Amino acid sequence: MFDENGKLIIPTLVENQELYQKEYEKTFGLIDIAPSSALGSDIAITAEMKKNADEFTQYAFMQNSPFEAIGQALDDLCFLRGIKRKVDEHSVCLVEFSGTDGTLIPKGSIVKNSLTDEEFITNEQGEITGGTFTVYATAVNAGRVVCNANTLTVTDITGVTVNNPLDGIVGFLKESDTDLRKRLLTYVNALSIDEELYVNLLNLQNVKYVNIVSNPELTADTNGVPAKSTAVIVLGGENKSIAKEIFLTIPADKRTYGTLSEVISSEVSKKDYVVNFSRPEAVSVAVEVTITRDINFNDDDVGVIRESILDFFSDKFAISDDVLIDFLYIPIQQDYNNNNPFFKGIKQVSIKINGTTSNVVIPYNKYAVLSDDSLTITLA
Repeated sequence: MFDENGKLIIPTLVENQELYQKEYEKTFGLIDIAPSSALGSDIAITAEMKKNADEFTQYAFMQNSPFEAIGQALDDLCFLRGIKRKVDEHSVCLVEFSGTDGTLIPKGSIVKNSLTDEEFITNEQGEITGGTFTVYATAVNAGRVVCNANTLTVTDITGVTVNNPLDGIVGFLKESDTDLRKRLLTYVNALSIDEELYVNLLNLQNVKYVNIVSNPELTADTNGVPAKSTAVIVLGGENKSIAKEIFLTIPADKRTYGTLSEVISSEVSKKDYVVNFSRPEAVSVAVEVTITRDINFNDDDVGVIRESILDFFSDKFAISDDVLIDFLYIPIQQDYNNNNPFFKGIKQVSIKINGTTSNVVIPYNKYAVLSDDSLTITLA
């Protein structure tokens, strides 16, 4: 079944039949092994049984591999790493309220999708400053609640309008094998405290992205994180659950830093402790793409290229990820949403971000977003 290199070999049914036929001839000599004979039927049945047994063995070996395991076997591998499959995830979307400065937007304000009537609830309280207030909102219902850009436009707050400039991060009823495998393969056997916290926070319901920055020095670092402090930035999830996970994972002698504070009561000492963390701030970027084409270019591909860029940007750039121009050449020349085949007829591509050919540096507590309105594609 295994060769000299330890590789699993699965013979075909015909190969098994030939193998058994030769073995029978060695033992019994030249006898009738035609399919119509009893011995021929025995060879056929035995060969089929061996093929099935080999395939079951192959399946068992595959289920022990994080690259190939599926279903419960993948769940079991994740359990050994402290990772669990998420269920009943809610969609999360960035919404922008516009109105008179000083207008208060309470936590839990309802925003409705104008097309589907699905309700989203704001995660934080805030005040309109400079004409706008931006905050994340979570869908009331779990699952694939769609929140396309410019559809969350209904609010009951008097004198205020609302909109979502970007597509939201869509939820799911059960995390797919593919998404769970991605989290499993980022696991590091020798976890530090920060890495353990990272894994634990991503296990929480509705948490989409996490970034952790620790400053072990005696002075503030270049990010502005105070001495001997750890900054935790989390997109999505519920404040109390996030704070509790930070409290349970980070040692008491490590101070937390952030713009939000939650009081957690220790079940052991019965004392109250303050845990700090932050929500990321969205940084909008404008991308200008100029495509030089030849006669093989299909003008109808422009829309496909647009979707390729937007989806690639959404998937590849998380909290604190700098926007690199070189990365953006990929979805322009290859269809990111269709297994990356190359677009025909593209001779040359030029890209500008925010009007320049320089990369955009994103601070540790922010993340870049690209909306459909901020993406320009020009054909030359």
